[in-house]
Amino acid sequence: MNVSELANYAEVIGGVAVLISLIYVAIQIRQNTAVVRTSNYADLSFKVSEFNQLIAENGELADIYIRGIDSYADLSAIEQTRFNMTISRLMQAIQAMFHLRQRGYIDSRLAQTNFDSVALFLAAPGLQEWWQDNRQWWEAEFQHFVDEMIEKGKQRF
Repeated sequence: MNVSELANYAEVIGGVAVLISLIYVAIQIRQNTAVVRTSNYADLSFKVSEFNQLIAENGELADIYIRGIDSYADLSAIEQTRFNMTISRLMQAIQAMFHLRQRGYIDSRLAQTNFDSVALFLAAPGLQEWWQDNRQWWEAEFQHFVDEMIEKGKQRF
């Protein structure tokens, strides 16, 4: 075996090693993507849980929330402010989920399950009033998405 044949063998072995390395990197990227999606979903689920906990632990806020979902307009100015801040907190998590799903950074099936629940939530009369008063504060693409969710929720409500 001469030097030229050894060089050819070394080149083939080097190519196989590069191929194995690329396969390994692809597997690692796929696993990392799954971990990131799970982490993103867990973070958003925690934010929704915080919203629920906020209402559950504060009787006055729970009262405002219950009356506000029936009629935002009937709340006093201070109550509307508290209701707005509370609902905005939840809507920020929904907006984050919307964008993460669009970019493929969250499991689409899990996100859709949450969006279906939110559609029913947004079908409440007071939340529709709230949305009409506050929709301008959200970016246009998300406004359109929420409008669609409200219509979907009305059909199921």
